[in-house]
Amino acid sequence: MNVVLSAVGAAVIFAVLLFGITYITIPNGIVPSWSTNGERISFPYTFNVDKPSWMEIDAVLKGKGKVFLVLPRMGLSNIEVFLNGKMIWQVGDEDHHSRMWTQTFVVPLDLTGGNSKLSIKSFVLYDVKINWPPYLSKSPWMKMFLSNLFFSEFPTMFFGMAIVLGILMMRISYQTLDPTGNFLFGISLIIAGLFILDYSYIGLFLNRRLYLFMRRIGYSLPYLSVTSYFYSVRRVVIKKITPLKIVVPMIAVSILPIIIHDFKIARMIAFLLSPLIVILIIGMLIEIILERKYEFVSPFTFLFLSASYSTILVWKFPNPGVLTFGVACSIVAVIKHLYSEYKNLTVTAILARKKSLLDPLTGAFNRRVFNEIPPSFRGTLIFIDLDGFKTFNDTYGHEKGDEVLRRFADIVMKRLRKDDIFIRYGGDEFVILLNECSPEKAIEVVEDIKRTFKNEVGLSFSYGISEFSGNILESIKIADRRMYEMKRNMSRVRSEVTRRD
Repeated sequence: MNVVLSAVGAAVIFAVLLFGITYITIPNGIVPSWSTNGERISFPYTFNVDKPSWMEIDAVLKGKGKVFLVLPRMGLSNIEVFLNGKMIWQVGDEDHHSRMWTQTFVVPLDLTGGNSKLSIKSFVLYDVKINWPPYLSKSPWMKMFLSNLFFSEFPTMFFGMAIVLGILMMRISYQTLDPTGNFLFGISLIIAGLFILDYSYIGLFLNRRLYLFMRRIGYSLPYLSVTSYFYSVRRVVIKKITPLKIVVPMIAVSILPIIIHDFKIARMIAFLLSPLIVILIIGMLIEIILERKYEFVSPFTFLFLSASYSTILVWKFPNPGVLTFGVACSIVAVIKHLYSEYKNLTVTAILARKKSLLDPLTGAFNRRVFNEIPPSFRGTLIFIDLDGFKTFNDTYGHEKGDEVLRRFADIVMKRLRKDDIFIRYGGDEFVILLNECSPEKAIEVVEDIKRTFKNEVGLSFSYGISEFSGNILESIKIADRRMYEMKRNMSRVRSEVTRRD
């Protein structure tokens, strides 16, 4: 039931997103009657070429005054706009091309009255498809802003997110349970980021040869991205390794558009392979359900719907670019899963490390904590040795001795502050570090501990005090010497009392 609800929820969100971006793209102005070579055209409009050539669409405008020409994601690599035979606006030219089909441009027009001829020209290197007609608007700014936000700015943001997360995953992979798998997953995120970048408008114009080469890479990236993503998700999330006999052919197919020299054939193969993306995503979705990874059903259903729309249905309902939202959604879901795993691993490591620093009998720190004392720690060190503890152990046994040590530790820890440090140095010897505490105040604290220990247990202890300035061993050495002076003094006092008696 949860699987169905998750899938339905993803479908509803996808439908809302699709409705929203479709609404953004619908013209909110006058659509002129566009024609080419005197023949009227309708949109989506496909311009097929056998070799690079100029494409031109024309319209006759009537009226006078200022108006704006909106060019909504036209799928061209360069655009020139002419009004009555005079060029009034240009991006790129015959020798400079850019990937700009996700960008909406606005061109101001100043109509002088009567009939004005408007021409849009582009030097086309391969077959192009113009999904939405250019139109005239008095106030196009909100539509332009929203269109560029959804189809260009958001993909740019997703690109940055995927690259940063990919690098981060590669850096921390060695700390995870599957270092190789997570390192490869980081690489797949970077490839996914490069694929998403193909949906962003950068405004970098290249010469024909370099632009066509970059386009072949752009055609390969969706397949290479989904292939590497498929392998990484199966290994990291589903905990299954895809056999090389499956991975290698998938990668080989993915790079076909790059290695094929003829651009037209490479482009045709890229489009023919588009169902492969949907098949791989269906495979991931099925395995996620079978492995009961229900938290991924919703994002991967969303990815499946966006991939299906972008690779199959887009020919009937022209709104490419939706796939970037599906990829970003699935990336966030997987990263959340990896974060949870890494957090659990970190918590386990912290607990194990903390346990290694504690004395199991008393709960005080052991000597390993010496290396963990902050360099800025300053205060007073107290070195304590329980008096007559060996005799007590020999008389009453080690079990009673352990009870005494535990009781002593309880008394001490109840009187320490959060920033103080209590250490079992060894046997019946203890060290107390009082942070930001003067020797005079330290004497008050340790005497209070001594009285309580004497009253509750019947035993006493000797102690020595030294100022702590960062060198723990030197401070212990000084306090230890002073502690033995106290023991000697106590021994002399007891001897004198014995002689008097």
